[in-house]
Amino acid sequence: MRFHLPVYALIVLLASHASGGAKADDAKLSKSVGQLVKELKDKDSDVRAGAAEELGKKGPKAKDAVPDLIEVLSKDTDEDVRDAAADALGKIGPAAKAAVPALTACLKDKSADIRVVAASALGAIGEEAAPATDALLNLLKDPNDEVRETALETLLVLSPLPPDAVPSLLLALKDKKRAVRAVAAECLGEMGPEAKAAVPGLIVALGDAERKVRAPAAEALGLIGAKSKEVVTALAGLKGDESTIVRCAAAQSLGEIRAHRDIAAPALCSMLTERGHPTARYAAAEALGNFFEGKKKSSEAGDDRPPGGQQGEAGKIQYSEGGQGSPGKDQRKKI
Repeated sequence: MRFHLPVYALIVLLASHASGGAKADDAKLSKSVGQLVKELKDKDSDVRAGAAEELGKKGPKAKDAVPDLIEVLSKDTDEDVRDAAADALGKIGPAAKAAVPALTACLKDKSADIRVVAASALGAIGEEAAPATDALLNLLKDPNDEVRETALETLLVLSPLPPDAVPSLLLALKDKKRAVRAVAAECLGEMGPEAKAAVPGLIVALGDAERKVRAPAAEALGLIGAKSKEVVTALAGLKGDESTIVRCAAAQSLGEIRAHRDIAAPALCSMLTERGHPTARYAAAEALGNFFEGKKKSSEAGDDRPPGGQQGEAGKIQYSEGGQGSPGKDQRKKI
């Protein structure tokens, strides 16, 4: 194939430019942590922000830069630089645990973007960020949707939360944003019996218009172990829910609660005969088995109480239609 000279020259020029850009990017990545730390003190805010970003790309390998990033986060006057520093600390992960106080302070920053990045970074640091729990709970009243959602996602990482978190989580359970309501229900479930004060609110959430809220609400009631007739009746009422994951969550919780068999058993039998997804039928069969297992154990122990006994450890439901398996909270997809 022959090219006219001007066209060929243009192709060569573009190829050279692309190659030069790639080399420039490689040069940035090849900079040492020490070099990038020096750039954090540059007079040019773009240079400082770029240095923080490059440190973030190095992940845990940039742990020696944590003190300098903390200083930038706390003292730099440029919002973009502070944002990049917070993001870098999150990418460094648990090795950046010394940054928890500075990141917690950023949860009150006037910039919503920085509040989001700081909350996310605390979640990436993990359990070492537990001291930020109260500040994160306060963010559940934040006017910014993304701030509230990110705060809850981090609170889920820090779960189980203390009992005094229930009022804030109940507020989030009524949030206008579906993802916030869903994660609030998950957080309550992770608290187990400590969240018993949330039972009335979770019963209301079973009627939420979104299946990805109804399902974690149903699961939470089982994890809390609420055995009241009102709870069992509400869960049994989900036997005809249009969503497979909601029916599965309801069946699983009825099997965990193992109370008021006269109400639960007919609902579970109804799920057994449905023509929908087999996962719901399997969950119903397993739940019914729990009732009989409870009866057998009570009989062997000479106990004439109705089947129930101690709450077992509930499996986790993946909140996607047709999902199988029982992933833990760290494996759940963002919804």
